[in-house]
Amino acid sequence: MVTATGIFLGFMLNYASNWITTAFTKYLVRDVIVGVSISISITLLLIVLYRMLSMHYPTERVDAYYQKTLRYLLIAASLPFIGFVLLVLRLIIAGSEPILN
Repeated sequence: MVTATGIFLGFMLNYASNWITTAFTKYLVRDVIVGVSISISITLLLIVLYRMLSMHYPTERVDAYYQKTLRYLLIAASLPFIGFVLLVLRLIIAGSEPILN
């Protein structure tokens, strides 16, 4: 899980650094959806990385601890894709009209 978290975190940080240069200049709604999903995803990935590398975990309930950590990882990996689906649905609903906001 540490390797997967590191790889996905690196991907998200790279995407965010490229995206932020043009963010909020033309498409406000799109950029808000992308920004929120990226921010929450990166935050959860950092929490997952902390929980995986922490030496202070409940030894009597270690299975529940790591199941919760795995859930955080799955949510963090799913959020950008959910944001993408929302953007595609917004494009389909808008039809051929340009989305300016």
